[in-house]
Amino acid sequence: MTSSIVFHKDVIEFVTVAKEYIALIDFPEETEKKEFIFKSHKMLPLLYLKASLLPNIPDIFNEGNERFCDEAMYFGIQYKIHRLLRTNDYEVLSNYDSQNLDEQEWIKLSEIYTDIFQSLYDFLNLYRLGTEEMMNDALFECQNDFKTLWGKKSLQLIEALHKLLYENLIVENDKVPEDEEIPLNTENWFTEKLKDTHEHHHHG
Repeated sequence: MTSSIVFHKDVIEFVTVAKEYIALIDFPEETEKKEFIFKSHKMLPLLYLKASLLPNIPDIFNEGNERFCDEAMYFGIQYKIHRLLRTNDYEVLSNYDSQNLDEQEWIKLSEIYTDIFQSLYDFLNLYRLGTEEMMNDALFECQNDFKTLWGKKSLQLIEALHKLLYENLIVENDKVPEDEEIPLNTENWFTEKLKDTHEHHHHG
């Protein structure tokens, strides 16, 4: 049985920081850009560290676990962060490899924030549904995502935020370009959904 591992001290600490990250992304409309950058610059290295300290999780029981962050939610969150960062929503080179130039792509910082969010949101929702097998699966998938998807990207985000803060590159009071002024519907925002999910039991 997996009983020891899903309640391991390092797992509990990772869960705590993952929840803090979700709360960070659920920022109120009037949040200042500088404050958001300041907070994320402190939290992301901690998240990276706690993810790297996770014990090795045994293989999963169920293939293809439920996903909670759907496409609409993903784009809503990315757009929300983009609107906050505005002209500081830089693009960074992802998957840079001098041998495989066609593999690389430019991605916005808002997209990295959202990739991390998506993995942690799916993880927390599955983890709190609560059987040990599900908790194990949730951890396994999140650890795998960290190793293969968002771990490296989070380091690029940390580097970009480091530059913004310490080279004084944060542009205050800048505007989102006109063609991007899409009204954002924040009704039924995701922390509300997170509160509800424990009422919906998982159907495999």
